[in-house]
Amino acid sequence: MDSTVLIFVGAIAAFGIFALATVWMGKKRTKAWQEMAGELGIAFVGENNDVMTRCAEMKIFSRGRARRFQNAISGDAGDTKITLGDYRYKTSSGKNSKTRVQTVCVLQSEQLELPHCFLRPEVFLFDAIGGKLGGQDIDFPEDEAFSGSFVLQGDNETAVRSLFDADARQWFREKAGRRFYFEARDNTLVFHTGNRRPPQEAKLLMQQALEIMNVLTKTS
Repeated sequence: MDSTVLIFVGAIAAFGIFALATVWMGKKRTKAWQEMAGELGIAFVGENNDVMTRCAEMKIFSRGRARRFQNAISGDAGDTKITLGDYRYKTSSGKNSKTRVQTVCVLQSEQLELPHCFLRPEVFLFDAIGGKLGGQDIDFPEDEAFSGSFVLQGDNETAVRSLFDADARQWFREKAGRRFYFEARDNTLVFHTGNRRPPQEAKLLMQQALEIMNVLTKTS
C-alpha cells in the first residue's frame, strides 16, 4: 500500500479513536455529576437549565461561540438557588478552533442587590500592558497588597469601592494566590476557578461561592 494512503488511513483511524474517547469521557463525566447530585441530595438537570438566559449579561457567558452549560446540578441553600455545572464554549475557528470548559457555580437570591463587579487574579505583565491601554482596574492606594493581587472592575466604581471595604479586602488578601474568579450583578453571583474541576469538588466550589457572597453582603 502506498505510504501516502497509509498515512491517510492512519490519520482517519486516529481521529476516530479520539472522537470515541471524547464521547466516552463525556459520558463518564456526566455520570459522575449525576452521582454527585445524588450524594448532595439535589437535582441533576443536565442541559435542561436556564443559566445562559439568567446570566446573559455576565462576562464569562459572553466568551467564544457554541456556548453550552452542561452537567448542571441545582439545589437551594436557604433562599439562595445554587446551580453548578460545566460551561463549554469554542474559541477561534477552523483548524485553530479550541473547546474550553470551565466549571461554574451560579448563586441567585432575591435577597441580593449587588453592584456589577468582576474580580480575578492579577497577571503582572498582561495587566501592566492592559493598564497602559486603558483597561480598568480599581485600585486602593491604602491597600497595595489587595490591589497588587487582583484586578477589580465594575460599572459603578463608587459602589464597588464601597462594597470592597477593609474587611472584604482582607478576606480576599488571605486568598491571594488562589484561582478565584467571580462576577456579581444585582441578585446573581457567578464563581469559577478558570478551569474544569472534578465533580468530587462540587461541595467545595459551592462553599467557596457562598463564602464570597457572605463576605460581600456582610453576613456570616
